Amino acid sequence: MAGSFMRYFNNKIIKKKLSDIIKVGVGGAITFVSLNIYFQNDKFYDNLVMPVFRHLDPEMAHSLAVTAAKYKLIPQFKLEESKLLDPPIPAATLDMIKSSLEV
Repeated sequence: MAGSFMRYFNNKIIKKKLSDIIKVGVGGAITFVSLNIYFQNDKFYDNLVMPVFRHLDPEMAHSLAVTAAKYKLIPQFKLEESKLLDPPIPAATLDMIKSSLEV
């Protein structure tokens, strides 16, 4: 029984079909991962990327992150500073602004 099963996989057509199935599967997986990284899907990061990095050695995870940043695979943060972080305007400056508005 096992011999007939192995003879089935020695067929060139079956080998070609299995090869094609593997190529399509790997291509689909690469496309899926690429699209989720490009569109910054939070669920993808939370459920797939971060658990993989948590299982890696910390030095290896850091090296991969630095390499990804080097080749610009990680988007730069585009945060705007809050106006609450600006220092308060001194009273002398406020007086100067008021006097210039009165003229």
